[in-house]
Amino acid sequence: MVARSDQTLAFRIAAMECARVLHWFAQGVEEVRIDHVATAAGLIALLTLYSVGELRAIAFRGHGDANALKLAEKLELRVRPELGDSAGAGR
Repeated sequence: MVARSDQTLAFRIAAMECARVLHWFAQGVEEVRIDHVATAAGLIALLTLYSVGELRAIAFRGHGDANALKLAEKLELRVRPELGDSAGAGR
């Protein structure tokens, strides 16, 4: 179910996402930014907008499985097998 959208549906937010954002605000989050990046360069440019320690969390949304997440036609995040289980070691 789409909670809000523009006329062309170019920007839309589902009820679940809307509830998540409202929950963050209730928890004291002051700013939520939603962006779309289509390339690795675009992702790097977006991340460099933030100073060290300023970005508290990031959530990626795309299609994929436990090994890869496709964010755009030319942008895919993959698990590096050589990291093994140590990838989550500082969580």
